Amino acid sequence: MQFKWTGLASFFILILLLSACGGNESTPASKNDTTAAEEKNTSNVSWSPTNVAEGIIKSDPVDIGPGSSIEIRTPTPTPAGTVEPVYGSVVIKNASVSLPNGSATPVVRVIGYLPSPCHKLIIKMDPDIGQKIISIHVLSSAYLQVPCNQKYMPFDQTIRLVDIPRGKYTVWINGNNLSTVSIP
Repeated sequence: MQFKWTGLASFFILILLLSACGGNESTPASKNDTTAAEEKNTSNVSWSPTNVAEGIIKSDPVDIGPGSSIEIRTPTPTPAGTVEPVYGSVVIKNASVSLPNGSATPVVRVIGYLPSPCHKLIIKMDPDIGQKIISIHVLSSAYLQVPCNQKYMPFDQTIRLVDIPRGKYTVWINGNNLSTVSIP
């Protein structure tokens, strides 16, 4: 007896192959799962680059208020003329928010990598006081006309969130929910 391929047999083989290629998928944790929330707050990215520049950008803690931004400079020359910088993303390896010892000023610590030593670290805060949301944007800027060593540049920056009225806020960083903080 000779086996004859049919559409139904082909369909079952395709299903078998696709199911073998599937990955391990897990169900996301619920909002009430505090263990998952704590893990998210302390370990955003498990990736670590291998091509990293020497040193680390670590300045004193900076104060940032509603609607303002801070630029942390790196030793990068600015080209002559009216050249606009190019803005880009950063890799955030770890971020946390806390209220140090009875303080009414929340502190956010961000650890990550700039795309190169020539990039500047930029931090912006856009709170929505009515919705009780504090959005923090961490990005980079650089002048493409300046030659630069193409190695990731580590940074470790502490940010004090000033002039925020009392209340319970959800803190977001680069579009990801970081944590909730209560300002007394």
